[in-house]
Amino acid sequence: MTDVLLLADLHGNYGKLDAFLSYDYDAVIIAGDITNFGPLEPVDSVLSRFEVPCFAIPGNCDPREIIDVLERSDTVCLHNSWISLGNLTIAGLGGSNETPFGTPFELTEEEIDRELTRIVKYMDRNVHNVLLSHAPPYGVLDTVDGNHVGSRSIRKHVT
Repeated sequence: MTDVLLLADLHGNYGKLDAFLSYDYDAVIIAGDITNFGPLEPVDSVLSRFEVPCFAIPGNCDPREIIDVLERSDTVCLHNSWISLGNLTIAGLGGSNETPFGTPFELTEEEIDRELTRIVKYMDRNVHNVLLSHAPPYGVLDTVDGNHVGSRSIRKHVT
């Protein structure tokens, strides 16, 4: 069995990672919002603290330039990409659909649909498939102040 540490919404609170460094896991997956609107300088050194393979996507509060930082690091950036690990395929889509908050990494529903249509072509129905997304599907644990804020395009692709 493979043990995976899944993290999201660090928002630059890197000191909290120390609690996880002593656990035994085989990989780390980060589902976005590594920073809180930046800065980007500490990201590579923070992620290099993990001594196992690390896979990540940006969140809506990450500057778009975080993709360049992730691609230059030892972390595998899965934004608009996919990877096969044995009988598991992980497709990634970072950022989020448009929000009322005007965050730095927002995509239109059309952009989300186009990218998901492209990357799900690489998923094999004979293996386990995971969509790594920062944004929730519309109608699934996606309410803010009683309003649904999830992505209709993500919902379309996961149902």
